[in-house]
Amino acid sequence: DVFPSVMKMDVARDEPMQVFAGSDKIDASGIGPRQLNAPTCVATDPQGRVYVADYLNDRVQVFDPAGELVKSISASKPAWVRVHQKTGEIYVFSWTVATAKLDPKATLKPTLTVLSALPEARKLASYDLPGSAEGAGGFRYGTTFYQFFAELDSWADKPTFWLVQDWAQSNVITAAQPMESNITMYRLEGGKVVPVLDFEKEISRAKVRPTVHNHQRQRLYVNPKTGRVFLTEGDAFIGKSFKEAWELDPDT
Repeated sequence: DVFPSVMKMDVARDEPMQVFAGSDKIDASGIGPRQLNAPTCVATDPQGRVYVADYLNDRVQVFDPAGELVKSISASKPAWVRVHQKTGEIYVFSWTVATAKLDPKATLKPTLTVLSALPEARKLASYDLPGSAEGAGGFRYGTTFYQFFAELDSWADKPTFWLVQDWAQSNVITAAQPMESNITMYRLEGGKVVPVLDFEKEISRAKVRPTVHNHQRQRLYVNPKTGRVFLTEGDAFIGKSFKEAWELDPDT
């Protein structure tokens, strides 16, 4: 299960983490203001407000930088939330997160709901996303228990987002011939979700690397202040810790 809390840490100081919202006690889930039940994601806006996907409470709670509740937004199974850094619009992604409290027989079709900026946060549009309805009992290779991850491009001319999907079991068994693409880019255009890029297909055509690295697990880290980009590959079978990091030039 998951702790019903969001923690904060000052990365410039050598101090322990502090509870920002919810509780650091495993059995302290709740439905009241500032209480959480399986929080799955956080996002921030230029004003420093923190948006928390309160998954099993079917809402997104918004807090000011001091942790005071600003608004509670109704949302069905908000697995992932992002805020457009220019318009302030709120993108709520809903899909299966395998938590022990979710009925393993229940299935959820992936969707995206776009809301206006605060303070209204009114519904602007809703979209069906690519991907099948999956239940909490489904198997994906990884320890995240998320069906997808998402990232919003706030600087594209049109609303654009990326979806990253844990490999299905079939991909792990047949690593040389993946059955699913796991990194894709989409654009919202004409009231539809329009596919723009399939990273798996692009790499296959480019043949940048002829073989799959150990455990098929990479991590990408970006310093938002300097723009420096680092790539790591898991060396250990458990935990996927790494011993080396490669610095990449984001322009090339």
